[in-house]
Amino acid sequence: MRFKFGLPAAEPGDRSLLDGYLPVIRTTWVQGPLSFEQEAYAAWLFGDMLSECPEGDDPVAAMVRFRLANLAQEPAQVGLSLSTQVDQMAEPLLARAELVFAQTETGERLRCLFDANGAGVLRSHEGRLIYELTLSGRSDHTIYVKIPFLWLTAPEEIARLRELEYEAAKTRVVEFWRRRIAQGTQIETPNATLNDFYRTHLMHMLVVNDREPGSERVVARCGGFHYGSFPDEGCMVISDLDRRGYTKEAERCLQLYVDYQGTAPLPGNYQSAEGVFYGSGGYEAGCCGAWPSIIATRETARGWSASLRRSSRGASGSSVSARRR
Repeated sequence: MRFKFGLPAAEPGDRSLLDGYLPVIRTTWVQGPLSFEQEAYAAWLFGDMLSECPEGDDPVAAMVRFRLANLAQEPAQVGLSLSTQVDQMAEPLLARAELVFAQTETGERLRCLFDANGAGVLRSHEGRLIYELTLSGRSDHTIYVKIPFLWLTAPEEIARLRELEYEAAKTRVVEFWRRRIAQGTQIETPNATLNDFYRTHLMHMLVVNDREPGSERVVARCGGFHYGSFPDEGCMVISDLDRRGYTKEAERCLQLYVDYQGTAPLPGNYQSAEGVFYGSGGYEAGCCGAWPSIIATRETARGWSASLRRSSRGASGSSVSARRR
């Protein structure tokens, strides 16, 4: 799935990570007298990421902030055009208050929450949603979009999406990643770019390595989104994590290949998959190809995982069960 916001087609004037290595991404475009700034990060929908260990299928939301600015003295109209695509096919969108739904063959599906922050108009136009606002000279306005990674259906999930506050969630996310990256090997050189690159590469590995639902295994990947797991690349990820001091993380990645050894053949004309280190629980086909097996695993894992947590945490189990629905 792809989200488009109708931002300028030109290359951005600036694109950066917070402090040079943290996964809070800021991008800025300037088009005539108008400036468009987008900042984005990912946060848990439920739970405290500073004290809890996430499950592989815990709901996550992309938190996106747009700051629209008029740099001129005269008033100017500014806007965004929101559209979504699934398998490169556009979805008709409609808005109910701040909730944005896609109209699909199987019914409506929540795609995001669009918080106009008390100004401007959000209207439908040819299957897209158009946000329009008139800014006075030398002024700006901020809006927020919250995009759930998994389709939310439960009322408590949607209520929680509404409750997520951008700056508060950002503070927790930044603190989590500072601690996580500080746990391993650090290098300090006179070259700040080299220092940031070393930390950013670690952040990239930790972000794109999925945790298998219902398991301690971790999928070693070199790319995000739908990119698959390939042992010739995964071995380099595992080796790098181990060198940096993330031994447990490296072991979990390696365990995936050991447990799924011989379960999938290499692409090509091979007679057998016996002994082959290629199977990755479905991830060898890329995340898109893996979704049927991932979803099946997720549904099975939810039952026993919630039961296990209830038995180990006693009275707290009811809240955990609600969090994972």
